[in-house]
Amino acid sequence: MKFLDLVTMGLRNLIRRKSRTILTVLGVIIGAASIVIMLSLGFAMDKNFKTQLEGMGNLMVINVRQNWGRYDEDDSSKGEVYLNDEAVETFKNIPNVEAVMPMKDVYLRIGAGKYASDTSVIGVIPEMMDVFGIKVGEGRTLLEEDQYGIVLGAYVEEEFMNMKKRDPWKTRGEADVDVFNDKLIITKNMSYGEKPRYGEEKSRLKNYRLTVVGKITDQFSENSWNSYMNIKDLQKIEEDAAKIEKRSGNNRNKNKDKNIYNSIKIKAKKLDDVEKIQEAVKNMGYQANSLMDYQKEMKKTSGMIQMVLGGIGAVSLLIAALGITNTMIMAIYERTREIGVMKVLGANIGDIKKLFLFEAGMIGFIGGLLGLLISAGGSLLLNKFLGGMAQGQYYMADDVTTYVSYIPVWLYGLALVFSIVIGVISGYLPARRAMKLSALSAIKNE
Repeated sequence: MKFLDLVTMGLRNLIRRKSRTILTVLGVIIGAASIVIMLSLGFAMDKNFKTQLEGMGNLMVINVRQNWGRYDEDDSSKGEVYLNDEAVETFKNIPNVEAVMPMKDVYLRIGAGKYASDTSVIGVIPEMMDVFGIKVGEGRTLLEEDQYGIVLGAYVEEEFMNMKKRDPWKTRGEADVDVFNDKLIITKNMSYGEKPRYGEEKSRLKNYRLTVVGKITDQFSENSWNSYMNIKDLQKIEEDAAKIEKRSGNNRNKNKDKNIYNSIKIKAKKLDDVEKIQEAVKNMGYQANSLMDYQKEMKKTSGMIQMVLGGIGAVSLLIAALGITNTMIMAIYERTREIGVMKVLGANIGDIKKLFLFEAGMIGFIGGLLGLLISAGGSLLLNKFLGGMAQGQYYMADDVTTYVSYIPVWLYGLALVFSIVIGVISGYLPARRAMKLSALSAIKNE
């Protein structure tokens, strides 16, 4: 039998019994749509997690800190490791490292007349800001020639308080300070602007003329809570403060910390390199973490949810498969005489098997295709009407797309192939039954 004849006969048989075919196809539609929609909910969660992490920072960046209390029982000769220039050079020599940036973190006060705002100032290498994804919304990033220039965090401007008031906290957010144009100072004197308490000596710590060159506007970024300054300027502020405290006999840091930096950031060349670099740094005795750690945990969570949701959808498709099997078995009983005539006329037994498998596969194909169209429409509706709710749940910015349902392109193809395979498998036993029918017995059947 020619392939075209087989296709024509198979389609004619399906159309002839249209009521039963439609009901069987409907079962496949429900099964295919269910499993795709269920899986899409898990994929959406996974995609939202990844977008959320990317908003918090660069996935290819590793944060390195001092491993306090580290003790290697197997080799106590290793001793402690420190965050200094030697460590920076060591990290640069790790394979697949793109860039290394040492960081110093100092809590300082920014003053604007009677107003003041406290912020964590992180000293960085200016040219590394773009490399490590420290994005500035207003103004520009730091330049090497900036003297006491600063990029303010998103929340610093909101934290200005009138320090002359009895309760400065009540004035928080009310200050009319133009950070780009007003005269600002920065100091390690955390009582700047406040009325001196009785018997309290005036602080001798210096004030430095501050220039705001840029401002971070993304409130959902990990950088929004910090301000950034050239690490050389920050070290100068610390050194000056240490000298003054030493002269006044108020040097609380008598046991000098051997760490020059509070932390060091390492950027990998590729996402696949992050875990290897992170492990190499840990083996040196440092603490190392990255957003990939959170992503792995999130993937486990979303993977488990996908399995549960996919299982629920698979039950619907299993029921549809039983429907296909039932339809094909009934077709054999109804077409027993037809099968006998085909055998007597010399039809190949293999062709009879192919005919039934084609019909079963066609039911799977039509049902799967219509199920995918319904899934696509359902996914669009879910995102349109419930997307806002999901956006609030994941704490994302307004310009970031948040999904309730997300169907990757490859899932469409996989679901369609799966529906056809389910159809063919469901029709296999009925097809074998049709092959084994005796031609004479089949012709005599009424």
